[in-house]
Amino acid sequence: MKRMRQVLCLIVLSTALAACTQPPVSPSQSTPTGTAGSATDTIVGSATAACLYATSTTISAAEPSLSPTNVPEGMITLLFYPPLVLNYDPAVWIDKSEYSNQDQMVNYLQAKNLSHCALGPMGSSGFFPESGWIKSLGDTTYFVSEGTLAGQEDATIYYYLAICGVNGYGTENAIPVFDVNANQSDAVDCVDLAEQVLSTLHVP
Repeated sequence: MKRMRQVLCLIVLSTALAACTQPPVSPSQSTPTGTAGSATDTIVGSATAACLYATSTTISAAEPSLSPTNVPEGMITLLFYPPLVLNYDPAVWIDKSEYSNQDQMVNYLQAKNLSHCALGPMGSSGFFPESGWIKSLGDTTYFVSEGTLAGQEDATIYYYLAICGVNGYGTENAIPVFDVNANQSDAVDCVDLAEQVLSTLHVP
């Protein structure tokens, strides 16, 4: 039985490494309109099945490690995905989260020097874009998709789904999903700043 477990662990590990090191898919230049059976579907399906939070340690989402009312500057705790947190530079971002608001879930960062650049978690809803690309940021592998906002032609939104590599965040928990909102004129700078923050995703 011990020998069988070792073999199974090696198979899972090798599959996970293969899935998370696939070459990136070129990003879409417009609102995602991918079709089933595409190369992206294959990569994302493999990555999700094989290495989604592959870890021997799991932490229940019902046991946050930080008090929402005691969050240090430079850290945003993710109310939708406890106990996960992100680190940010207070000189660049301001935490607009309303941790004591019991009526609405307000949880996002606003860039200080860009007119419209915000980063925040989205609630778990089963949302998964039809097309996109794979990107590694820090220890986390994200599936990224670009879209547009209805009625806001000058705005761009990017979705980041943390599909792999969040050590200590168990498979029983929801996939963390983030959105980055920016004016098209500031999109490149906003995404660059946001990805620096997203690279810090971890369990404290």
